[in-house]
Parts: sequence; C-alpha cells; structure tokens
Amino acid sequence: MLKQITIKDFAIIDQSELELDSGMTVLTGETGAGKSILLDALGLALGDRANSNTVREGAKKADITARFEIDALPHVIDWLSNNDFDDDNECMIRRVVNADGKSRSYINGHPAPLQTVRLLAAQLIDIHGQHEHQSLTKPNTQQNLLDHYAANGKLLTQLKDTFQRWKTINQLFEKLQNSLDNREQRLDILRFQVDELESVNLSIEAISTLEQEHKRLANAEKIIELGQQSVSLLYEADHSVHNLLSQAQQHIIEMGQLDNSLLPTQELITSALVYNQETVDSLTGYLSQTGLDSGLLTQAEQQLSILHDLARKHRVEPENLADKLTDLQAELTELDDVDQQLNNVSTERNVLAEQLTELSKKLSQKRNKAATTLSKAITETMQTLNMTGGQFQIDVTYDSSKPFAQSGQDTIDFLVSANPGQPPMPLSKVASGGELSRISLAIQMIVHEYSNVPSMIFDEVDSGIGGATAEIVGKLLRSLGNECQILCVTHLPQVAAKAHQHIQVRKIINNNITQTSLMLLSENEKIEEIARMLGGITITEQSRSHAEEMLADT
Repeated sequence: MLKQITIKDFAIIDQSELELDSGMTVLTGETGAGKSILLDALGLALGDRANSNTVREGAKKADITARFEIDALPHVIDWLSNNDFDDDNECMIRRVVNADGKSRSYINGHPAPLQTVRLLAAQLIDIHGQHEHQSLTKPNTQQNLLDHYAANGKLLTQLKDTFQRWKTINQLFEKLQNSLDNREQRLDILRFQVDELESVNLSIEAISTLEQEHKRLANAEKIIELGQQSVSLLYEADHSVHNLLSQAQQHIIEMGQLDNSLLPTQELITSALVYNQETVDSLTGYLSQTGLDSGLLTQAEQQLSILHDLARKHRVEPENLADKLTDLQAELTELDDVDQQLNNVSTERNVLAEQLTELSKKLSQKRNKAATTLSKAITETMQTLNMTGGQFQIDVTYDSSKPFAQSGQDTIDFLVSANPGQPPMPLSKVASGGELSRISLAIQMIVHEYSNVPSMIFDEVDSGIGGATAEIVGKLLRSLGNECQILCVTHLPQVAAKAHQHIQVRKIINNNITQTSLMLLSENEKIEEIARMLGGITITEQSRSHAEEMLADT
C-alpha cells in the first residue's frame, strides 16, 4: 500500500510530505483549495502526462516521490526483481519534471521509462476519477469490467494470440486469392516478358562487348585514317621512324667498332627496329581487316536499341536486366504454384478459425456465468445505496456472424432498472449522474474483491448524491477500507466522517502567492472540518455537535 508521498514544487504546492496508513483516508477542503492536487501529484509520479501547470511558478522542477509497502505483495516483489529494480523489498517511484516539460522517472533509484512505471503502478493502485462513472456507458468499459470479474485474462491472451495468427494468415489468403483471380492475365504478361528477355543475351560481359563493338564500328573511318597515318610515320614516310632508326643503327655500329662497350647499345637499337617492324605489321594486319561495314554497324545499333528499350520498359539500367529476368522468372514460378499455396493457406486458415470459434464460445460461456453472479451482487449492493427495488442486469449475447476479434464475438450490455416495475434499459438511457456514480461504486466494491491491487483512489465519485445515501456510501467505503487502502476526495461530510484518516487541503495566500498545504487532522481538527462541511462559512456549536455525532457513529 501507499505509505508516503513527498511533493516538492508541484502546481501550487511548495513542499509537502504525508505519511499514510491503511484503511480509509479522505481529502477535504474548501472549493478551489485543490482537493485533487494530491491525487494529481500521485498520478504524475505513476506515469500521467505532465502539462504546463506541473511545475510551481518560479521553480525549476517538480519532484514527487511515492513510497509503497510491498511485503504482502509477492507478485510485485517478483516483478521488481525480474526487471532489475529490486531493493530489499522496497518500492519507491520518483518523477522529476523540469520547467521545460522534460521529465525523468525512477524506480528504486534506477531510471525507468514511463511505460514501465505505468506497468508497475497498475499493480499497486486503482485510480477512479471524477467522471469515470460516465465511462460505464461505453461497451469497452463494460466488457473490461466483466472480464476482470470473471478472471478471463489468460483466456483473452490465448484468444488474442490466436486472432493475430488468424489475421496474418487471412491477409495472406486474401493476397493469394487476389493473385489467383488475376493469375491468367498476369501469367500471360509474365511469360511474354520472360520470353522477351530470354531472347537477348543479358550478361554483363555480352553487353560490354556489344557496346565496344558498336563504338568500333561507329568510329571505323577515323580508326582507319589514324592507322594509315601511323603506318606512314612508322615505316613509309621519307623520315619515318624506321628510316631514322636505321640511320642511327649504322652510326652506333661504326661507334661499336671503335669501342666494344657500345655492343649493348647496338642490341637495344636493333630491338627497337624489330619492335617498330612488329608494330607496323600489326597495324597493317588490323587495317586490312577493318572496313566501313554499315551492315554490322546497323546490326549493333539495333541490338543496343533493343537493350535500352527493355531497360526503359522495366525501369532498370541495361546491366540490371539479368536480375530483372530472375525476378520475373521467380514470380512466374510462384504463380504457377499459387493453387497449392492457396490450398495450404486455406487449410491453416480454417484450423485457426475453428480455434477462434471455440475460444470465443468458451469466453462467452465464462462471461455469461460471471454476468449472472455479478448482476446479482450489484443488484444487492444497489439496495444499500438507496436504490431500493433497483435491478442490475448484464446481458451477454454471442453472435457467430460477427467478425472475429481478439475480444471475442459477444455483445455485452449493462442494463439497469432504477425503480421497481421498470424494465431494464441501457445505462446511458435511464441512469442519472447520481445513479451512475452509485452503480459505479457498487461495481468497484465487488470487482475489487477479485483484484490483488492493495490501494484504491476515488476522486469525488460520490458526486450527485447526498443525505442518507451519502452516509451509506461513506459506510461502504469504510467497509472497503477494512480490506484495502482507500484514498477518497470528497465534498460530503457524511463520507468524510467515516474515514480512518482525514487530510485537509488548505489554500494559503502569502504576498500574493497562492499555495496549497496538506495537513493530517487530529480528532478535534476532524470535528472542526466536518462542522465546516456541514455549516459552511460560520461554524456553530450545533454544527460541531452534529459533527461529533457523525464521527462517533463510525
């Protein structure tokens, strides 16, 4: 349970620290004092979204720490240990929010993301806000309450997992079915495209060779011209390389006759003449085979044009056409096998559908059984909440024609007859705000018996009621407080008088600065606060006497 909460620079709280005990604790105060501020601070620590009013005006950051006693909560101890947050069975949650809106959360001093904090908080406290009773009219809320009461968590998880598998396989089935519907047309297109690509040599080597051949043929005239000029310079011209080298060779030979050390030089220039001759022979042979063949050029241009047209058609570069062919061949093979794939997928889909149907029916049966006992229990509690003769009824209708869903195929309706003789009608149509508030309280009291969460918070859930009904609500909350820790924000003296602990919220103005303080009241102070709630601004002896009587009747 919540043992301590420390608040610093939050909203209009400068600094406050409260020690809390088991049982029922109420928070009261004048209108505008900020009775819900403690719950807002606690909610922030436990993962609520921060806003612009989080940090007190002029402060750099808000700092809130909540300490919980978890000795009797082995599942929480195990959770902390499994997530590396354990600290000698301590559980301390801290939230720091900077003025710029950035925040950090800690569990037992270890940094923790908000989602993790929320998972832990859900095991420690149930918080019921001022307008939560209005959500009772929503189908999701009604379903969640019934499933919680029926302990359907394990079955719902199994149903959800099966539904997700069915959803995935169903999407594949629909995809294959669409493929089958369009298969013949697609097969014709694929076969044509594959044949078209297979008729062309798409290897990178072949494309490179073709491009080189086209380049040679397109420039044959220039090649021949340059080749002939080269042969002339190397051999045929008067001052050709051959003639010049021959003259130089004769000079070197004569020099060598005078100096034997020039023999290696003679060998070099002889080799130069040989290389020059080989070059001329190679060029002459090349030029004899090179001609201006317009037919070959046209053929090469046509082949390149085909390649580029195919590349544009398939939106790839020419060198990637081979990969495109591989992809199309794979798709063609897959389409050829689609009948068998569809048959296999259809079989698996049907098996999962049968499992979903079985699980949905089982869930519906559990819900119907729980609905009977929960309806009876809520009806009985309504009689104690000044709704004598009122009837509460939960209808669970299974509809196999409804689409599969991870929550089953039920329609769940919360119906109520607020007065004897009236047929049950949907909550949203017949229940007033006060009636909804009392029905919500009745439900929470009963459902909590099946919960292992040690603390519950009610933020003015007693709105819309008063008089004798308020006293009954106070007694019920105190009774619930004997089983778990209850924190309740209330404006009703009849409810406040039933508390084990009483915290007063005060608004203080100093130097035009508004602050809120939280004070745990003594027995005498309780009398004064109850008297204020009874009598308003002026507290009379009569209101004090009445307050004493109310406190004595706890």
